Amino acid sequence: MTRPIVLVPHDLTDFSDPAIQAVLQAPWAGSQVHVVHVLPRFDLGYPGVVYSQQDDEPRRQHALTALAERLEGRVEDPVLHVVIGDPGTRIVELAKEIGATSIILPSHGRQGLERLMLGSVAEHVARFAPCPVVVLPTAVLQSKERRARPTGRTRDELVDELGTEICARVDAQRGAFLTALRVGLPTGEDEQWWEDALEKRLAAAGIEFVDLVFSPSPRPAVLAARFEQRWA
Repeated sequence: MTRPIVLVPHDLTDFSDPAIQAVLQAPWAGSQVHVVHVLPRFDLGYPGVVYSQQDDEPRRQHALTALAERLEGRVEDPVLHVVIGDPGTRIVELAKEIGATSIILPSHGRQGLERLMLGSVAEHVARFAPCPVVVLPTAVLQSKERRARPTGRTRDELVDELGTEICARVDAQRGAFLTALRVGLPTGEDEQWWEDALEKRLAAAGIEFVDLVFSPSPRPAVLAARFEQRWA
């Protein structure tokens, strides 16, 4: 019996990971999994950028390596593809080429003017694909961020704990003010999310200087804090 073929587009970010998790579950478990990453074309005449020639192969090989590393140990014997061009068009073309029986992809949830200007890859694939398409809604992807972290705490809970610790350190330094603060994040965390969350949490305490770095720690932690004495 021929195995079903599932095609999963991946943009090399955490955003696409739920689609990878989906193919491991029913009804796709046991399918042959193809994963594709689509690279944009270089515009040799783009203002401010000058290319002597268009050489896509190094870019393609780099993306292929990154895709293989990201999927290592997560999907058994995936077939990897790195193609170049318009994402929606190339995904549909590849689905026809490999005889895909289904496509699973996330939707970025663009609406209104943004959707009109940028278009929707998910919508294009759903309209023109030669097989059924499963589009994971934005709500599913957002719920992933609300699940407990490996530490047993959600991101919001960890922000509150970290904010409380930082404020306590500041309060303990009577007569001094905080000039620099370094916070270590576990590798793979969304740095921009943490920067925004900590900024909101610490704003009331007048704390603005936060430097985020990735560290081996399994949870966010204060790595260093520098204070200077106030002059009378």
